[in-house]
Amino acid sequence: MGYILNIGSVAGFVGAPGWSIYSATKAGVAAFTEVLALDAGRIMSLAGAIGTVRVIGCAGCNGGTGLVVIAGMKRASSILICFLALLGQSCSKHHDNDPFPGSATVYVAGDDGVNPVLWIDGKAQTLATDGGFASQVLLAGSEVYVAGVSDQGTNPSLTPAGPYGQYGYWKNGAETRVGTPKFLMSPIAIAVNGNDVYFSNGPLYKNGSSVSLAGLGEQGFVCSAMTVAGDVYLAGRDSTGNGVYWKNGVLHLVAATQPIGPAIQIYCMYVSNGDVYVGGSDLQDRGAIWIN
Repeated sequence: MGYILNIGSVAGFVGAPGWSIYSATKAGVAAFTEVLALDAGRIMSLAGAIGTVRVIGCAGCNGGTGLVVIAGMKRASSILICFLALLGQSCSKHHDNDPFPGSATVYVAGDDGVNPVLWIDGKAQTLATDGGFASQVLLAGSEVYVAGVSDQGTNPSLTPAGPYGQYGYWKNGAETRVGTPKFLMSPIAIAVNGNDVYFSNGPLYKNGSSVSLAGLGEQGFVCSAMTVAGDVYLAGRDSTGNGVYWKNGVLHLVAATQPIGPAIQIYCMYVSNGDVYVGGSDLQDRGAIWIN
């Protein structure tokens, strides 16, 4: 049994001036994933959702058990579902017809059309009641972290005008607000290393305080974060538009940009057995993965 992971964007659900083509493609990803899931017949309902959230298959575990994250987005009456974390998942062949076999605990972060919500085995926990969404759920030991936005609204005085809100994260349901309310087009990333929480909505924060990174500047951004064996990895673009990643604050070039034409885009990162995988698009605007 194989698994399909489709990664969309908030832009597929929240429009912004100048992003028409990008938003249209991301909305298409959501619609395509929904129809594909219906064809596969894998359906999971979440309490508090208007309609159902459809998920294809379960996550692969390299022949054993472990933590797996599926990323996807779909719209069911404005519902945004972003990440699923499956724990204790068994992947033996006799489970092929069961999307969630065994005693797996399923965590889903998203929203109910108005407020950010964390579902645990289908039971909804509303994280804030002033509007917003959740976009990432992370388990660190016994702690559950959810990253997202609260206090969402519109502010025509912002430049650019459009949706805005308060970025931050919840630890076991308690909210930590990071920075001040801002325009909602920045990617969100969160990682935990011991007692330290790294959060990014473009700039980087450590335990709620701004952190400088070599080469980041005001034009650079961090879009992905993870920790492995005590090392902190971050990926994004530097102040000149190059695709980069940082390991423990040390800058590494992934791909250099060019002054004319498509820019290097960085979207995600994963580290395995010492190898650093960075995903994005290259100078020909093609999907690409860089290894080390």
